[in-house]
Amino acid sequence: MNEITETLWEEYEAFRGRSLAEYDLVYLFLDAVFEPLRRTGTTREGILCAWGITGRRVLLHLALGNKESYANRLEFLRDMVSRGLQTPLTATTEGAPGLIRAVEDMGPKSLRVRCWAHKARTSSTRCRRRCAPR
Repeated sequence: MNEITETLWEEYEAFRGRSLAEYDLVYLFLDAVFEPLRRTGTTREGILCAWGITGRRVLLHLALGNKESYANRLEFLRDMVSRGLQTPLTATTEGAPGLIRAVEDMGPKSLRVRCWAHKARTSSTRCRRRCAPR
């Protein structure tokens, strides 16, 4: 690894290992972003993201995760809990079944909320398919 890569990796590892106990978490937002590995490539790498609202927005966790599976998402959540993540009032997610189940298993006292942006995009896509002229 070159010096810049080493420095970035060290900062990422410190970020991933920090305690989350200090955050008085009210809202938790979970999503995945899929980024291309190369400018011209079609292969994408999934990045799992967790944001929290404590009165201000805080990036809590990032991890690679190409699979939207229950096991992958559960591991992501368990890592945050092991670092002291408190149970939030709500957990906002997309509609992926693996993520929904992982959130319900890890935070049964949190109210799970479906992300309106994801829901609107899904509805819009379905409507265009059904309403398109044939």
